[in-house]
Amino acid sequence: MSIEEHIERQNDYIWRISRAVDNLRKLGEAKITYGQVKSRLNALNSSWNKFQDNHEKISEIKFAAKGDQLDAIKKLSYFAKDYYGLCEEHFLSSEGVMLDLLESLKPAPAATAQAAAAPQDAPAGGSSKRLPRIELPTFAGSYSEWKPFHDLFSSMVRENSQLSEVEKLHYLKTSVTDEPLQLIKNISLTAENFPRAWETLVSRYENKRLLTDSHLATLFAIPRVTKKSSSELKSLHSNTCEALGALELLDGPEKLGDHIIVHMTIRKLDPASLEQWEKSVSEKLEPPSFAELKAFLIGRIHTLEAVEQAHAHNQIATSKPHSSQGRSNLQTTRSHTAQSKEQSCACCKGNHYIAFCSTFRDKSLDQRREVVSAKKLCFNCLGTPQQKDCRSNKTCRVCNGRHHSLLHRNSSSISTAANRGTSQGQAAVAQPAVQNAPISNSASQVSNHSAQPTMIKRSPVLLATVQLIASNPETGERIIARALLGQGSESSFVTESLAQQLRLRRHQATIPIIGVGAHQSAVTRGIATLQLKSRTHTSFSCQVEALVLPRLTSYLPSFRLLVEDWPHLRGLNLADPSFAHPSQIDVILGADIYSNIISQGVRRGSPGTPIAQETQFVQGFQCSLDHELLDLVQQFWKQEEVSKRLALTSEEERCEQHFRETVSRTASGRYVVRLPFKDNSVELGNSRNPAHQMLLRLEKRFGSDAKLKEAYSSFLREYRQLGHMRRAINIPEDNSRVFYLPHHGVVREGSSTTKLRVVFNGSRRTNLGLSLNDNLLVGPKVQSDLADVLLRWRQYPVAFSSDIVKMYRQILVHNDDQDFQRILWREEPELPIEEYQLTTVTYGLASAPYLAIRVLHQLVHDEGKQYPFASHVILENMYVDDILLGAEDVDQGREKINELNQLLKAGGFELQKWTSSHSETLVDISRNHQEIAMHLNLDQSPFFRALGLAWRPDIDAFAFSPQIHQTRDNFTKRKVLSQTAQLFDPLGWLSPITIRAKIFMQELWALGFDWDEPLSASLSSRWIEFLQDLQGISAVTIPRWIGLSSASLGIEIHGFADASQSALGAVIHARTYINTHEVRVSLVCAKTKVAPLKKVTIPRLELCAANLLVRLMCHVEKTLNFENTPVYLWTDSTVALAWIKSHPSRWKEFVRNRVTEIQEFARARWYHISGSENPADLASRGASPEQLQKSELWTFGPSWLSKPSVNWPSLSPRPEENIHLEERKGLSTHIATAKPLQIWDLVDRYSKLSTLLKVTSLCKRAANRFLAKTTSNHVNTSITVGPISTLELSDAQLFWTKVTQQAYFAEEIRQIETSSSLTRSHPLSRLTPFIDSNGFLRVGGRLNHSLLSYDEKHPFILPRESSFSTLIIDHHHRLTLHGGPQLTLATIRQRYWILGGRVPIRMFIHRCVPCARHRATLSSQQMGQLPQSRVTQSRPFLPSGVDYAGPFSIRASRGRGAKSCKGYIVIFICFTTSAVHLELVSDYTTEAFIAAYKHFTSRRGICASIASDCGTNLVGADSELRRLLAASSKEFSEIANILASHGTQWRFNPPSAPHFGGKWEAGVKSVKFHLKRVIGEATQTFEQFATLLTQVEATLNSRPLCAISDDPRDPSALTPGYFLVGSALNTIPEPSLIEVPDQRLSHWQHSRQMLEHFWKRWSTEYLQSFQNLSKWQTYHGNIKIGSILLVKNENLPPSVWPLARVIEVHPGTDGLVRVVTVKTKSAVLKRSGRLR
Repeated sequence: MSIEEHIERQNDYIWRISRAVDNLRKLGEAKITYGQVKSRLNALNSSWNKFQDNHEKISEIKFAAKGDQLDAIKKLSYFAKDYYGLCEEHFLSSEGVMLDLLESLKPAPAATAQAAAAPQDAPAGGSSKRLPRIELPTFAGSYSEWKPFHDLFSSMVRENSQLSEVEKLHYLKTSVTDEPLQLIKNISLTAENFPRAWETLVSRYENKRLLTDSHLATLFAIPRVTKKSSSELKSLHSNTCEALGALELLDGPEKLGDHIIVHMTIRKLDPASLEQWEKSVSEKLEPPSFAELKAFLIGRIHTLEAVEQAHAHNQIATSKPHSSQGRSNLQTTRSHTAQSKEQSCACCKGNHYIAFCSTFRDKSLDQRREVVSAKKLCFNCLGTPQQKDCRSNKTCRVCNGRHHSLLHRNSSSISTAANRGTSQGQAAVAQPAVQNAPISNSASQVSNHSAQPTMIKRSPVLLATVQLIASNPETGERIIARALLGQGSESSFVTESLAQQLRLRRHQATIPIIGVGAHQSAVTRGIATLQLKSRTHTSFSCQVEALVLPRLTSYLPSFRLLVEDWPHLRGLNLADPSFAHPSQIDVILGADIYSNIISQGVRRGSPGTPIAQETQFVQGFQCSLDHELLDLVQQFWKQEEVSKRLALTSEEERCEQHFRETVSRTASGRYVVRLPFKDNSVELGNSRNPAHQMLLRLEKRFGSDAKLKEAYSSFLREYRQLGHMRRAINIPEDNSRVFYLPHHGVVREGSSTTKLRVVFNGSRRTNLGLSLNDNLLVGPKVQSDLADVLLRWRQYPVAFSSDIVKMYRQILVHNDDQDFQRILWREEPELPIEEYQLTTVTYGLASAPYLAIRVLHQLVHDEGKQYPFASHVILENMYVDDILLGAEDVDQGREKINELNQLLKAGGFELQKWTSSHSETLVDISRNHQEIAMHLNLDQSPFFRALGLAWRPDIDAFAFSPQIHQTRDNFTKRKVLSQTAQLFDPLGWLSPITIRAKIFMQELWALGFDWDEPLSASLSSRWIEFLQDLQGISAVTIPRWIGLSSASLGIEIHGFADASQSALGAVIHARTYINTHEVRVSLVCAKTKVAPLKKVTIPRLELCAANLLVRLMCHVEKTLNFENTPVYLWTDSTVALAWIKSHPSRWKEFVRNRVTEIQEFARARWYHISGSENPADLASRGASPEQLQKSELWTFGPSWLSKPSVNWPSLSPRPEENIHLEERKGLSTHIATAKPLQIWDLVDRYSKLSTLLKVTSLCKRAANRFLAKTTSNHVNTSITVGPISTLELSDAQLFWTKVTQQAYFAEEIRQIETSSSLTRSHPLSRLTPFIDSNGFLRVGGRLNHSLLSYDEKHPFILPRESSFSTLIIDHHHRLTLHGGPQLTLATIRQRYWILGGRVPIRMFIHRCVPCARHRATLSSQQMGQLPQSRVTQSRPFLPSGVDYAGPFSIRASRGRGAKSCKGYIVIFICFTTSAVHLELVSDYTTEAFIAAYKHFTSRRGICASIASDCGTNLVGADSELRRLLAASSKEFSEIANILASHGTQWRFNPPSAPHFGGKWEAGVKSVKFHLKRVIGEATQTFEQFATLLTQVEATLNSRPLCAISDDPRDPSALTPGYFLVGSALNTIPEPSLIEVPDQRLSHWQHSRQMLEHFWKRWSTEYLQSFQNLSKWQTYHGNIKIGSILLVKNENLPPSVWPLARVIEVHPGTDGLVRVVTVKTKSAVLKRSGRLR
């Protein structure tokens, strides 16, 4: 360790010693006891001893240094400023003060006890000589002090026959302190109680095990001797003997053994002594005894003492003389020696300085002063010269007076002294009076002067303080700190504590701090840089370089001040709102930074009142100090964010991992959890006292409320009876590893089961400032949001709810953690307080909600596979302990209830409070477990509580009740906020009402009202009117069910957005198709927020409302799994709609950011709606309850929403031309400024161009006829009758072309006609447009000299967004037989040029339904696991698959003219060995298959299971085979029944899923492969074909499966044939022969061994070939219920494939969906997941 590190440690010791007396005084007079002073005196002596030891090490380093190193060491402040002398004076001064206090606090009864014991002290002979009196012992609870106290007290008091029992008990109580005193404090002072009290102490402290441990700890803690020193060896010897002496009394050393003690002791010797010891025992083979070591130590001590004494004389004799003459040298030496010998203590004549004399210190203050006066010593240095001649510049370390610290006179009141100089500001007042006092030669005058500072009385002084945000400029860590503005300080300072909390980077800087009086007060511990910011003025920040000190000042102010209402400070935003409360100073801002933070403003009051100085840490003069309420109110009009699930933090991941690693279950299924501590090693401190105080306050309440007492006692009595708490057996010795939870009662009048609940407070802090919750991980959010649970509940036709009985208390806490859940309780105040342990998860702990919900999720993980319905309910439909679930009908509801009860019962949970919209659902539930209805201002209709909402099952709707209690008191902003917060509306159904309260609250904020300032009369009347209107919400009801069920045909989601200058609103409605004739519209949810205080344009607010709607819609869609549901969004703002439908890059940043987010929700389609039909208009402007009740627009949406889509609004008006669209600079995008012509809506009525042209031609005919009739009576019938000609159709097409161009290109046509040029960025400028003779806008282009027709060289120009352009694209797309974009575009440009090129054509083709059907791809899922039958060893053909192949032509007989008929091949394939068996059948009937199956089983054995296709599409079958199979599908069930009677199970694959039977499909392919190459087109007889099939079968069974060995000389391969040859069909089980040597096998056993080898190779090699996925290697998302699919049908073209909705999924064991049940228009089908 370097000398700098030693000096740093010395600085710490100096600080401890110098602060010892100050820290003692801070306890207060009441807490300064004899024990406190004694313990602190011991600590002081310990610090001084350590300081001396460290000083010796520093001196050794100094003596060993040479040259420049020695010069550098001498320059250190430690030597230059005599730190040793400074610390010595501190120590002597502090020790003197504490000794005086001990003298004054010494227990008084001791003298009485000594007097009582005096007769025992007299000699037996009756001599008058008296022995010194024995002090009565004092015991404070230390085990090492118990035995001496026990023996001495027994000798002096307990065994003293002259004392009565009452006197003995009195002496006993006065002889114990601290914990022993607490044990016997409540024992009354009677004669019979002394034995009881003594036995209490004996039973507590007469513990040999603890006593032995205590002495052994002392023994092992003896410090090691580090150098050759007799004093250190003496200390080692005496401490070891003392510990052993104590152990001998406990019979300890005999059991420990001498060799253990010797082994331990010799390792504490210095190296030289250890070497001598080893030499002395080197010749001995037996381990030495402790007696030998003891003798060695005594001899070694004597040796070193002699050596040290001789060394000291040699140093004196060889020291350098002060004179060159030898005589003078001798005189000087003698003089020096004489002074050394004559330097004796003036008090006891000992060879030491009087300040170190124990006799002198033991005297009282007056006695010490008498000794100094009698011996004529200096009162300042205690030397021989008088004080007037004293040259010492040292002063008293207590008061800085000119007297020694041992002579300092304390005030009679400790509190008076403690109040002296507790702050810098006060010190500035007190110290001048001390320093300027005259110094007197009289000792009495000095005494009076030294006491003068304690008698000064002064008014408190307020210093300038500020609360600010201190942060680490490197890491960004932030802490709110308190700073003192001290312009009298040259530098800034920061506390060690704050520097460590912020983890500031520190640079070395050891700088002494000089304070008032030019005295050094401290030494810095480095320098650090920190960032300071204002809490309110966020724009101000500064960096400060501050010196680090352990402590800056005492608490400022020193005591709590009474704050008056100073008029000049009213309305100010104070930088330190808690300036009057004593608090710690973390930072001192000195003169180096003072000028940067001081502003110009100053407010002064009358003399004696505070002065307010404006600083950079405040922002203005009109703000309130209640920052928490400020933040709460601002949430009403801040930009709201729909909650998003965030990634887990590191602490949340730790908590989750801790749960997974520690959770367990009991034999009964209940879960056991461990508390997730942040740090298991943290000591929380003493928490028993706060819990005890809370219990006493409860008992005080019980005295005035008997009902509360009875309910409280009953609750905890039930707690104990259920085993949820138990009496603690052991009383902990260390309370820091135990936590006592204070508890109190919460009354819930609305509860139908538990009116009172006892709540445990895990946030109560201990004496160390820590709480249990501070050290617990909260855990991630695993709870579903309340609003989400309500949303999901609205999907079911039948609804029911329940909650879990005492959910938290059904989960056990591990025994090792129950000590952190202790409580104190007694039913009567007269009974002793008992300690209990809570054995279950306890509400009140930070981790309790996470543990409870996480255990339920773990229950789903452990048991959920058996209960799929119930698992879904717990994960999705549960909030805390409330469950809201539903079903399609009553039967399904009863099934779900039963399943949910069984799942929760498996984990030890029980359900209660059942309610349902259909009472027959609860027929299986007892009445005791059903909820009781309530009546509360809802027209006396019964209702139940569902997550805080009132639910009326009789009408299956939510109702509302005004819960705000009106008062006659003055209304303030605080009360308005409180009443607004009482409006509980999680899904925004009352948004038009609640937004009025939010707008009113924002208005109060804008007007600058303080929190408790009464409102004006007009504002109060407005609020009273609102509260009165609020009573009408009891008439508002919202249907619970939104109409969705399995029978419904579909659902659409419609969202509406609107904004006003006051608020934004977003509303969502569901439009459900109940059947083909009925549509149900329901309000789903709504969301509002007030507009910002900063004025924003209405279009921007409308865009913000649209953005809010999109966020809300995304959340609802995700919550209800509506990913594939059509979404329609509506707004009444044409500007916002124009922004949304354009590319975001066109707009300025505000618009661009929101449009980008809106367009990310690509599935939604935006439309325009009039303001009068917009439900969100009510949400943005507000409405009364009466208006809301009468408005069907809010509950059921616009009237047209329940009608077919043809009745919906279809117009999309453009923004007005005077509205600024906030386009980005530098982008010149064309926007028609002239008002567009109103196009005849006939173009929007037809979906085909041909139909439009025909209707237009007919209209023109009629118009021409009317015109002709008006001009002439003769009508030309040639133009009004007959079929429509091509000329008429061409004229109609030209008509629509010109109308469209005039509507969309009016400004461009005007510019071209006036010869004005278009801008370069205009999309028409590249086409060089011109206007032909007929007024059409055409492309100029560069093809004038080509041979193309005029229309091809100059096509008509059309806009991309017009309806006529869409019809043109559709016509040519159909004309090209649904050609691609390139072909369609080329065809169109033969006459028309549509702006945008391929983009509009691609968009149209993408929406084309026939093209979309043909583009559809089969959905696929990752290949699943092989079935067990394919990877498990079994007899060949035990698990088999079957399929048909054919038909084949077979001749009935040989010869010419023989007729041919159809035959089929039945293919049986073994799943295990891939062996094939072929049978030929003559027809496709049940009888033929049964015959083939009998042939098969007779030769191969009975099958355990057979798998096959479902019979609708067998691979290789032609159309006739499919027809026959479909016709005989009923016969398949008959075949399956016959097989079942033989013990065979037939399993069918899903229809239209040939890949599910790939095993036999491969067999069919192989059979056809050989047949086609052998017989070709020839026709065989039945016998020939059957023979050929057996040959094919032999060939297939000889194909290699895998190589048996890698030896090239062994060409044999493992084939299916090996498993078919050599064993009977019903083989008798035989023992394995695979390990038996070949020589021991018979011929048949050898064959058997070969077969076993085949099976071994099959399991080790053949099965491994299935590991790789040959296809379907990628995981795809599962198909979900509600998805719309195309059902592929090979018999039909894609254009007529039926649409179907998925109504059920069938996941595999790996959770992947490969089979689904779909519902088409006409049937319900079960198909594989490979759909389109």
